[in-house]
Amino acid sequence: MNISNKFVEIMQLFPKEIFKASVKRHKSDNYTKKFTSYQHLVTMIYGQISGAKSLRDLEIGYNQHETSHYHLGTGAVKRSTLADANARRNPQIFLETVTHMMNIATRTIRKELTDVVKIIDSSPINLKGRGFDDWTEVNKTGHTQGLKLHLGVELASKIPFKIELSNANANDIKVAKEWEIEQGSIYVFDKGYYDYNWWYKISQNNSSFVTRLKSNSAIKVIQENIAEGENILADEEIIFTNLTPRGGKKNLYINKLRRVTVHRPDKPTPLILVTNRFDLNASNIAELYKNRWQIELIFKWIKQNLKITKFLGQSENAVKIQILIALITYILLAIYKKLSQSKHSLHKLFIILQSALFSNKHTNYYKEKKRQLSYIQQNQLKLNFSGVFR
Repeated sequence: MNISNKFVEIMQLFPKEIFKASVKRHKSDNYTKKFTSYQHLVTMIYGQISGAKSLRDLEIGYNQHETSHYHLGTGAVKRSTLADANARRNPQIFLETVTHMMNIATRTIRKELTDVVKIIDSSPINLKGRGFDDWTEVNKTGHTQGLKLHLGVELASKIPFKIELSNANANDIKVAKEWEIEQGSIYVFDKGYYDYNWWYKISQNNSSFVTRLKSNSAIKVIQENIAEGENILADEEIIFTNLTPRGGKKNLYINKLRRVTVHRPDKPTPLILVTNRFDLNASNIAELYKNRWQIELIFKWIKQNLKITKFLGQSENAVKIQILIALITYILLAIYKKLSQSKHSLHKLFIILQSALFSNKHTNYYKEKKRQLSYIQQNQLKLNFSGVFR
C-alpha cells in the first residue's frame, strides 16, 4: 500500500545521499546496531514540528504512527536510545548537512536580483541550571550563559547562508571575519561588527556593506550631497582621519565612504549609517539597514516555533544537535512552502502541519508532488562537496 502524508513529503526534500556521505565520512553509524543517524534525524525533526516537550512525549507521539515508519525509513524509537544518541552522536554530520541545504535552498528560493542582500547577526541561547552549568559557566558573560547562534541570512529567500554556534562570550566580528565574502553581495550588520579592516576586506572582494557609524569615529567630511528622500537629514562623503587606531593597529580603509543621516520619528537621535555604495540613493541605503530587522524576526520565529529554548538533553552535544536539527527543519519547511506554492505565512503553515503531519494526500497533492519531484531530481543526489563543507 502506497502511503503518503505531509511528513513523508517533507522528508523527501531532505538530501539523504548527502547526509549518508557525511555519516560515512565521520563513521557515525559504525557502532550503531539499530538507531541509525538518519533515524535519529527523522525522529528529532518530528519532535521539532510536533512540539514535543520531552523525550517521553516524542517517544509516545512518534510511535503512534507506526504505519508511516516504513515510508520514512525508520522504526519505533525508545527515549533511552534517543537520549544516548543525543549525548554521543557527532553533531558535525548535521552541521555539514545543513550547510549543504543552505547552498541549495538559497538558489532554489532566491529571487532574481542584481544584488544579493545578506544580513548578519547573532542571538544568545540561554542555558543555565542543572546539567548546563557544568559546561556553560566557564564562558558566560554578564548577560548570557550558554551559547550564541550566529546567522547570515539572505534577505530575498529568508534562508540562512551561514550558521555557526559559539560560546556565549565569542566576539561577533571575530566569528564573521572567518566567513567567506561572496562577490556582488550587500552585507548589512549592526555595531557588533565594527571593524574597519573587515569592511575593507568586503570592499576588496567587490562587495558592499551598510552598517551604523559610531558617533565618536574620527572622520572628515570631504563632500556634502543634497539630502534627498523622506527622513534623510544628510548625505555626505567622508574619509577616516585616524589611520592607526587602537594602539597602533593600521586602518586599511583609506578610501572614501558615504555617511547617511536618517531622522527617526520614535527616537531622540538620528540614525547614522555608513556604506561604500555611492550608486544608490540615500533612501535605499536607509531601507537596506531597516531590513536588518528581518533577521531578528527569523531568530524570533525559530525560538518561538522550534525547540531551541527548551532542550531534550543538557549536554553540550545534545544541545548542539537539537539546534542544528531545528535549523534543518526550518529550511525544509521553507522549501516545502515554496514548492507547494502555499499562500499561508510560514507560521500558519507550521501550525497546519503540526495538526496534520501524518494526514494523507490533500487536494493539490499531484501538482505539488510534481514540483517536489523536480526539486529532488535536481538537488537530492548532488555529491559535489567542493565549496560546501567549509
